[in-house]
Amino acid sequence: MDGIEEALGAFPVRSMVGEFCDRTGMMADIIGLGAGETLVAEGMARICVQYHQDCPRAELKCKDYGFQGMEGRSGKPVVKQCEIGLVTGIAPIFAKGRHVANLFAGPALLAPVDEDVLCAGAAKRGMDETVYSGLYHRIPRVGHDDFIEALERIAAAVNLKAEGGFDSTADAMAHEHLEKAEAAFIIPAHDADVPARSAAKAHGAKIGPQVEM
Repeated sequence: MDGIEEALGAFPVRSMVGEFCDRTGMMADIIGLGAGETLVAEGMARICVQYHQDCPRAELKCKDYGFQGMEGRSGKPVVKQCEIGLVTGIAPIFAKGRHVANLFAGPALLAPVDEDVLCAGAAKRGMDETVYSGLYHRIPRVGHDDFIEALERIAAAVNLKAEGGFDSTADAMAHEHLEKAEAAFIIPAHDADVPARSAAKAHGAKIGPQVEM
C-alpha cells in the first residue's frame, strides 16, 4: 500500500465518510486499486445484508458490476443497478493526477417503489411483506444526474481530506462538498414513514414507478 492509499484509509477520511453515512443513511466503501484493498468500509444497508445472506454470490456480483462499470469511463462516476432494484454509485478517486481508488456509495433508489412490487419481492425471498417493505423505505432516493454530481463531490471531499489531513482549509472545503452532496438525497424517516401493505392497499396507494425486485 503506497502513501496515498494509507492516507485514504486514515482517520480523517474514515471519520468524514462515516459522518456522511450517518447523516444520509448511505453506506460507503473506498477500495484501492493497488491490491484491491478496502481502505474505508462504512457498513452495509440491512436490505443488502439480507439479500447477500440469501444469495452468497450477490456481494461478489455487486462489486463486479461496480468495477465493470468503471471501465472505459475516463474518470467519470457511474451508477449501477443491482438485481433487487437498488443503485450504487461508483466514482474514481484521483491523487496527484493518478487514479488510486474507487468510491462505492449506496444503496439508493432512483424512484419510489410500487408496494405491489415490494410484496412480490418479499414473497420471492420468503420474507415478511411489512419487514421487506420497511427495508426499502429506509433507502434514500436521488435523481440520476444529482447522484452523479453528489459522487463527484464526495470523491473531491475524500481527495481533499486524504491530501490535506487535518488542515483547516482543506477540511472546510471537504465539508462544503459533502453538505452539497447530502442535499441531493431525499432521506426518509424511519418507522413512522414505512407504510404497512394493508394501509397502502386500502387507499389504492401506488408509491411510484414499478421497479423489478
